[in-house]
Amino acid sequence: MRIYINKLSEVPVREQLHEQIIFLMGTGELSMGDNLPSVRELARQLKVHHNTVSHVYTDLVQEGWLVNRRGSRVVAVQHAGGVKKDGGKVGNLDDLIDLMVRFAREHAYSLQQLAARIRERLLAEPPDHLLIVEPEKEIGYLMREEIRRAIGQAPPAYTVSRLQQDPSSAIGAVLLAPCYLVDGLECIPSRNRCIVPLTYSLAEGHLDLVRRLSQPSAIGVLSVSPAFLKTATGLLAPVIGVRHSLHTFLMEFPTPNNRDGRPSIRHYEVKDYPTGSGARSFVMAERKLLPPETAPPADGGQQANSSEELLLLSAADLGAIDLLFCDSMTHAAVKHPRRIMHRLVSDQSLLDIASAAESLVLQATARMKAE
Repeated sequence: MRIYINKLSEVPVREQLHEQIIFLMGTGELSMGDNLPSVRELARQLKVHHNTVSHVYTDLVQEGWLVNRRGSRVVAVQHAGGVKKDGGKVGNLDDLIDLMVRFAREHAYSLQQLAARIRERLLAEPPDHLLIVEPEKEIGYLMREEIRRAIGQAPPAYTVSRLQQDPSSAIGAVLLAPCYLVDGLECIPSRNRCIVPLTYSLAEGHLDLVRRLSQPSAIGVLSVSPAFLKTATGLLAPVIGVRHSLHTFLMEFPTPNNRDGRPSIRHYEVKDYPTGSGARSFVMAERKLLPPETAPPADGGQQANSSEELLLLSAADLGAIDLLFCDSMTHAAVKHPRRIMHRLVSDQSLLDIASAAESLVLQATARMKAE
């Protein structure tokens, strides 16, 4: 920033500095959004007292040439008397917010009034992105991945409770919500609330596979989601009966602290309890595998045969499973000769999501052309 001060001039140093900063903005050498040197830094450069620079900055802020940003940084802003290289356009969101705050204060509006008005306007705007409403965190993972595969983008996911606590999280969103959660979204204030109700895929084909098994078999379910495992247990129980055995496995993907980078698989029993609005929480207890000499009789009175003992001892080993049902994330992560993938989101819902995504793109394109 080229500023020259002559302390011997009849024009006060403060006025020289004030007018030269405005001149730099008028010529475009100091553009809107540019950071000015700190008070002490500029004072050292010009060899003037730091109070002089501070007073000039304060005057220019009050006059609307500059604005104080977080961290006490002074930034040049658009002003009616200046000519900018960029034609007076706002450079970024911070610049836009600065202008709105300054305008509100100059016209005696409170910041609360400004915030309320902005919120009201945003709620009236048409949506511009997709947002998954998840009943359970891991179900959200599955939905997100299946939607990513279908439309090429992975929308963010929030729980119903988060949206209820902070409805503003849904501003500008097309909500992708399981159909049984839709009623819980009435809390979201919006003139144009847009919800795509999602349905889950049917499981009758998978149940038929179990019905057609000719020999007593070990049936496994592998998922990243406790909710998926719990629901699968309820669906499979009638066809498994006493003839087959059911084993549920939870896959946990590596965390930043996991050095080997491989997912882990554990054999779990899953119990759930409702938390309201169709959401569920889960308690998982790792099943204890008994050694052969302490294994209980298979039929309540007779000693278990060797094959039954083998199943009991090897339940945590996927190699002992005859038929393995996997969700869409775990299917690609394991190798098993008889693994069957079950996709959570139905084909029709994926089509509805693709249609909603396409509509957002078309609306965005139309807005750009109109501008």
